Amino acid sequence: MESSAYKLEPDFFRSESINGQVYNFSSPRAYHGKICGNIFNAFMNFLKGKRCQVFSQIDVFFENASKDYVCPDVMVICDTNKIIEDRIWGSPDLVVEILSPSTSKYDKGLKKDFYENVGVKELWLVNSYDKTIDVYLLNSENKYYLDEVYTIFEMSRNPNNIEKNALKPIIKTSLYGDDFTIELSEIFAPIV
Repeated sequence: MESSAYKLEPDFFRSESINGQVYNFSSPRAYHGKICGNIFNAFMNFLKGKRCQVFSQIDVFFENASKDYVCPDVMVICDTNKIIEDRIWGSPDLVVEILSPSTSKYDKGLKKDFYENVGVKELWLVNSYDKTIDVYLLNSENKYYLDEVYTIFEMSRNPNNIEKNALKPIIKTSLYGDDFTIELSEIFAPIV
Protein backbone atom coordinates (compact mmCIF):
# COMPACT_ATOMS: atom_id res chain seq x y z
CA MET A 1 0.00 0.00 0.00
CA GLU A 2 1.43 3.33 -0.99
CA SER A 3 1.38 6.14 1.50
CA SER A 4 -0.17 9.31 0.28
CA ALA A 5 1.92 12.43 0.59
CA TYR A 6 0.49 15.24 2.64
CA LYS A 7 0.56 18.44 0.66
CA LEU A 8 0.85 21.63 2.65
CA GLU A 9 -1.54 24.35 1.63
CA PRO A 10 -0.24 27.90 1.31
CA ASP A 11 -0.28 29.91 4.53
CA PHE A 12 -3.65 31.32 5.40
CA PHE A 13 -3.60 35.08 5.63
CA ARG A 14 -5.23 37.57 7.90
CA SER A 15 -5.16 41.29 7.32
CA GLU A 16 -5.22 44.54 9.23
CA SER A 17 -5.56 48.14 8.07
CA ILE A 18 -3.80 51.03 9.81
CA ASN A 19 -4.00 54.57 8.47
CA GLY A 20 -5.66 53.19 5.34
CA GLN A 21 -2.73 50.82 4.56
CA VAL A 22 -3.60 47.10 4.46
CA TYR A 23 -1.09 44.64 5.96
CA ASN A 24 -1.30 40.88 5.30
CA PHE A 25 0.11 38.30 7.68
CA SER A 26 0.59 34.55 7.68
CA SER A 27 -1.48 32.56 10.12
CA PRO A 28 0.21 32.13 13.52
CA ARG A 29 2.41 29.15 14.36
CA ALA A 30 1.58 26.52 16.99
CA TYR A 31 3.54 28.02 19.91
CA HIS A 32 2.03 31.45 19.20
CA GLY A 33 -1.41 29.84 19.40
CA LYS A 34 -0.55 28.03 22.62
CA ILE A 35 0.58 31.27 24.32
CA CYS A 36 -2.51 33.07 23.02
CA GLY A 37 -4.75 30.31 24.41
CA ASN A 38 -3.01 30.34 27.79
CA ILE A 39 -3.51 34.10 28.19
CA PHE A 40 -7.09 33.93 26.89
CA ASN A 41 -7.99 31.12 29.32
CA ALA A 42 -6.51 32.97 32.31
CA PHE A 43 -8.60 36.04 31.52
CA MET A 44 -11.71 33.98 30.73
CA ASN A 45 -11.54 32.16 34.06
CA PHE A 46 -10.97 35.39 35.99
CA LEU A 47 -13.73 37.34 34.20
CA LYS A 48 -16.52 34.79 34.72
CA GLY A 49 -19.47 36.66 36.18
CA LYS A 50 -17.80 40.06 35.70
CA ARG A 51 -18.75 42.90 33.35
CA CYS A 52 -15.62 42.74 31.17
CA GLN A 53 -15.24 40.08 28.47
CA VAL A 54 -12.21 38.56 26.78
CA PHE A 55 -11.91 37.89 23.04
CA SER A 56 -9.29 36.41 20.78
CA GLN A 57 -8.49 37.17 17.15
CA ILE A 58 -11.65 39.09 16.28
CA ASP A 59 -11.59 42.19 14.08
CA VAL A 60 -11.74 45.51 15.92
CA PHE A 61 -12.92 48.65 14.12
CA PHE A 62 -12.46 52.18 15.42
CA GLU A 63 -14.92 55.07 15.50
CA ASN A 64 -12.31 57.72 14.74
CA ALA A 65 -10.70 55.65 11.98
CA SER A 66 -13.52 53.90 10.13
CA LYS A 67 -11.26 52.37 7.48
CA ASP A 68 -8.87 50.95 10.07
CA TYR A 69 -9.18 47.58 11.74
CA VAL A 70 -6.88 45.26 13.66
CA CYS A 71 -7.11 41.71 14.91
CA PRO A 72 -5.43 41.50 18.34
CA ASP A 73 -4.31 38.14 19.68
CA VAL A 74 -6.23 38.73 22.93
CA MET A 75 -8.27 41.70 24.14
CA VAL A 76 -10.44 42.67 27.08
CA ILE A 77 -13.57 44.77 26.50
CA CYS A 78 -15.36 46.30 29.49
CA ASP A 79 -17.95 48.38 27.58
CA THR A 80 -20.37 45.78 26.21
CA ASN A 81 -21.84 48.36 23.79
CA LYS A 82 -18.63 47.88 21.75
CA ILE A 83 -19.49 44.21 21.11
CA ILE A 84 -21.52 43.96 17.90
CA GLU A 85 -22.29 40.44 16.63
CA ASP A 86 -19.26 39.61 14.50
CA ARG A 87 -16.77 42.26 15.58
CA ILE A 88 -15.74 44.83 18.13
CA TRP A 89 -16.41 48.50 17.42
CA GLY A 90 -14.19 50.76 19.54
CA SER A 91 -10.99 50.54 21.53
CA PRO A 92 -10.45 47.56 23.82
CA ASP A 93 -9.40 48.29 27.39
CA LEU A 94 -6.48 45.86 27.17
CA VAL A 95 -4.74 44.33 24.14
CA VAL A 96 -2.22 41.48 24.04
CA GLU A 97 -0.02 41.08 20.97
CA ILE A 98 2.28 38.05 20.67
CA LEU A 99 5.36 38.97 18.68
CA SER A 100 6.76 36.83 15.92
CA PRO A 101 9.93 37.40 13.89
CA SER A 102 7.91 38.57 10.88
CA THR A 103 5.63 40.98 12.81
CA SER A 104 7.82 42.19 15.69
CA LYS A 105 8.82 45.51 14.09
CA TYR A 106 5.22 46.19 13.02
CA ASP A 107 3.77 45.31 16.46
CA LYS A 108 6.37 47.32 18.41
CA GLY A 109 6.22 50.31 16.07
CA LEU A 110 3.26 51.18 13.88
CA LYS A 111 0.70 49.01 15.68
CA LYS A 112 1.78 50.13 19.17
CA ASP A 113 1.53 53.77 18.03
CA PHE A 114 -1.91 53.06 16.58
CA TYR A 115 -3.14 51.53 19.84
CA GLU A 116 -1.85 54.59 21.69
CA ASN A 117 -3.68 56.94 19.28
CA VAL A 118 -7.02 55.11 19.60
CA GLY A 119 -6.79 55.01 23.41
CA VAL A 120 -6.14 51.37 24.32
CA LYS A 121 -5.43 51.74 28.07
CA GLU A 122 -3.05 48.80 28.44
CA LEU A 123 -0.92 46.95 25.88
CA TRP A 124 1.04 43.73 26.44
CA LEU A 125 3.78 42.87 23.92
CA VAL A 126 4.63 39.21 24.45
CA ASN A 127 8.00 37.90 23.23
CA SER A 128 7.84 34.11 23.08
CA TYR A 129 11.57 33.76 22.37
CA ASP A 130 12.86 35.82 25.30
CA LYS A 131 9.86 34.82 27.44
CA THR A 132 9.21 38.45 28.32
CA ILE A 133 6.13 40.65 28.40
CA ASP A 134 6.43 44.43 28.08
CA VAL A 135 3.41 46.21 29.59
CA TYR A 136 2.58 49.71 28.33
CA LEU A 137 0.03 51.98 30.02
CA LEU A 138 -1.50 55.25 28.86
CA ASN A 139 -0.50 58.24 30.97
CA SER A 140 -2.59 61.37 31.63
CA GLU A 141 -1.44 62.82 28.27
CA ASN A 142 -2.67 59.66 26.48
CA LYS A 143 0.89 58.54 25.68
CA TYR A 144 2.27 55.09 26.37
CA TYR A 145 4.97 54.54 28.92
CA LEU A 146 6.67 51.25 29.68
CA ASP A 147 5.19 50.31 33.06
CA GLU A 148 6.98 46.99 33.57
CA VAL A 149 8.92 44.21 31.87
CA TYR A 150 7.98 40.76 33.11
CA THR A 151 10.27 37.79 32.55
CA ILE A 152 10.70 34.27 33.87
CA PHE A 153 14.46 34.47 34.24
CA GLU A 154 17.52 36.52 33.56
CA MET A 155 20.81 34.92 32.65
CA SER A 156 23.65 35.85 34.96
CA ARG A 157 26.05 38.42 33.46
CA ASN A 158 28.97 36.24 34.56
CA PRO A 159 29.72 33.85 31.63
CA ASN A 160 31.12 31.27 34.09
CA ASN A 161 27.86 31.20 36.03
CA ILE A 162 24.80 30.14 34.00
CA GLU A 163 22.41 30.17 36.96
CA LYS A 164 18.99 31.59 36.16
CA ASN A 165 17.75 34.23 38.57
CA ALA A 166 14.00 34.79 39.03
CA LEU A 167 12.89 38.22 37.87
CA LYS A 168 9.23 39.37 37.71
CA PRO A 169 7.75 35.91 36.98
CA ILE A 170 4.13 36.93 37.69
CA ILE A 171 2.24 39.45 35.57
CA LYS A 172 -0.75 41.53 36.62
CA THR A 173 -2.92 44.06 34.86
CA SER A 174 -3.72 47.65 35.80
CA LEU A 175 -7.41 46.91 35.22
CA TYR A 176 -7.67 44.61 38.25
CA GLY A 177 -4.66 45.42 40.42
CA ASP A 178 -3.50 42.49 42.51
CA ASP A 179 -6.77 40.58 41.99
CA PHE A 180 -5.64 39.16 38.65
CA THR A 181 -2.23 37.61 38.12
CA ILE A 182 -0.76 35.01 35.76
CA GLU A 183 2.49 33.14 36.26
CA LEU A 184 4.70 33.48 33.21
CA SER A 185 5.53 29.78 33.45
CA GLU A 186 1.83 29.14 32.65
CA ILE A 187 1.85 31.60 29.74
CA PHE A 188 5.04 30.18 28.21
CA ALA A 189 4.27 26.52 28.95
CA PRO A 190 5.72 24.21 26.30
CA ILE A 191 3.41 22.69 23.71
CA VAL A 192 4.08 19.13 24.88
